[in-house]
Amino acid sequence: MTTELQMPQLWPSGAALQWPGGQPCTEESFLRFADGKMIRSTVEHLELHPWRPAVDVAQSMLVEDQVKVPAMCRKHVVSYPAALLREAMRGRFYAFLRECECGVTYLIQTDSDRSRFRAHDTAALEIYANLPGEERLIQNHAGNFVCKRLPADADAAIALAASRR
Repeated sequence: MTTELQMPQLWPSGAALQWPGGQPCTEESFLRFADGKMIRSTVEHLELHPWRPAVDVAQSMLVEDQVKVPAMCRKHVVSYPAALLREAMRGRFYAFLRECECGVTYLIQTDSDRSRFRAHDTAALEIYANLPGEERLIQNHAGNFVCKRLPADADAAIALAASRR
């Protein structure tokens, strides 16, 4: 994949990407880029479109001391302690497992502006087990909650853990 901005190849990535020199970075252009609207295929006759289940998800809600996140099944919600939301606002991100009422286990990662579903079922369990760091326990009225603090480059840590499956 590449971008309209003629940046180096995005995926698979060989190095960190930088905004191309000489191109203005306006709020509008940055949001188009961040939303994946400037990505195009390097393969002729192949079009890229947003994956609707990941794009058209209702917003999370803060209810008491829990963040309620719509599950990928679109029927249920999964929750995590609001303390992790406060940590994310400070640049400290976590990964954790949550099970939907459908019985699907999700690996979720907090980020500066959202919660990201990274894997499900067996893959979620394996990736979480391969993540670096010790598990942390958070206790609140909802019970015990276990998570792992991610290193500064959370995406790289999850990608590495996924490659070790």
